[in-house]
Amino acid sequence: MKKKSKDKHSSWSGKQFLLFVILIPGIVLATILAVVFYVLDFNPLETFTADSEEELLIREEESTSSADVDVLEQQLLAAEQTIEALEEELEQYEIDAAFEGGQPPEEDAVDEELARIARIYENMNPRRAADIMSELSGEEIVTHMTEMNDQSRSGILQNMEAELAAEVMTMLSDQDD
Repeated sequence: MKKKSKDKHSSWSGKQFLLFVILIPGIVLATILAVVFYVLDFNPLETFTADSEEELLIREEESTSSADVDVLEQQLLAAEQTIEALEEELEQYEIDAAFEGGQPPEEDAVDEELARIARIYENMNPRRAADIMSELSGEEIVTHMTEMNDQSRSGILQNMEAELAAEVMTMLSDQDD
């Protein structure tokens, strides 16, 4: 009888082996995994789908971003060209406005500075102004004195050395002609 029982166990067919060794343990394992996933609130199918959707969104954003960058670069280039054109136009208006007054803008600034310096000399003691002007070249003295009134000019010339005063007077008279 023992032989029959051994034969009984060894006489498993391929279907029985498949059922007891592979299929039933697989079903039990799948059931256990399903319960664990349910308890952990984890859905593996959604995870794979979400990753794909996220990748698609990232790709769309990258393509949109690169297109936006190209558009912004074109707008920046157009704005820079507009700024350059406006700056050139502004320069031309400034030049035109300056020449309408009869002198370029640089000469106006120089004339104002000379007038300011002449007023300083006029307000100084004539002896001190003569001492300072003695250190300047003859042309510089004449330039400053042409902006002064006659009274201040004569007071300063009185306090200069005779040779320098004569040179300045000659230059002033030549300039008036």
